[in-house]
Amino acid sequence: MEPQFFVENFVRFFDYVRIVGGLHVPGCAVKHLRVMQSGRVLGTAPVNLSVPGLDVKCGFAVTFLAAEFDPNEARLVFELEDGTDYQITGTEAAHTYLRSEAAGNRCDRQFFSKLRAPGFDRVLELGSRARSEISRRHLFEGKQYTGLDIVQGPNVDVVGDAHSLSAHFQPDSFDALYSVSTFEHLAMPWKVALEVHKVLRPGGLAYFVTHQALGMHELPWDFWRYSDTSWNSLFNSYTGFRVLETFLGSPMMLVPFIYHDHWKGYEGAVGFSTSSVLVEKCGPNNMEWNLDVAAVTKGLYPA
Repeated sequence: MEPQFFVENFVRFFDYVRIVGGLHVPGCAVKHLRVMQSGRVLGTAPVNLSVPGLDVKCGFAVTFLAAEFDPNEARLVFELEDGTDYQITGTEAAHTYLRSEAAGNRCDRQFFSKLRAPGFDRVLELGSRARSEISRRHLFEGKQYTGLDIVQGPNVDVVGDAHSLSAHFQPDSFDALYSVSTFEHLAMPWKVALEVHKVLRPGGLAYFVTHQALGMHELPWDFWRYSDTSWNSLFNSYTGFRVLETFLGSPMMLVPFIYHDHWKGYEGAVGFSTSSVLVEKCGPNNMEWNLDVAAVTKGLYPA
């Protein structure tokens, strides 16, 4: 059997680095870990922590300060009981963590798995403009894809406001909706939820990815942050939806620029960069919100 290497946490905050994970080498115990860079030892830790699902204690947690830490140059060197070493680069460790986190996103897995079933051919992406040259159209190859954004640009098929989807599309026009990093920029997301209901067919799916703790951006059009429990306020039996799954990704620490005693302890609180939800249209909508978004937003809100 091949060695099992996994990373549960990989944090770099200024000079502080913390890596938590495990290495299981069948038939040979792992004794010790050294993090090396340019011939110098950055940190050490025993490999003796319990790991759920494994009988052997093969977990580790290494913490160190390194102003010049470079994952491309660093190596995790594990000392095995037979006197040999097993090495992993810092970059490989970071990618292992990112892959593990992505694999934990049940919303993402379920959405794209369900889209392979018959009857999910028409897909609408909200906020599809290829900012920073990022387009997700390729994720829906073979589907009837439509990209909507509030301004014209690459990967935009229809220019329009998500608050008024029904002004651009007929009822039940889509089998699935998809959106990444857009819901935080919606002035009235509850109104968008009602509009999504109008253009999504019964039994259709919607998968939204936004932020829970990421810093403000695209001002003045940054309005909201979402916890995993907040989604039920938008998508519920009254608005005609059922929440199938939620997910919080990329844990983050929030630290004030200037320390005050009343913040003591808060630096240990955890936020998350992303918040995701997968919902299904399962019934009629019994809510209305007819207020014009442009009439109450301040600044240059594009409409």
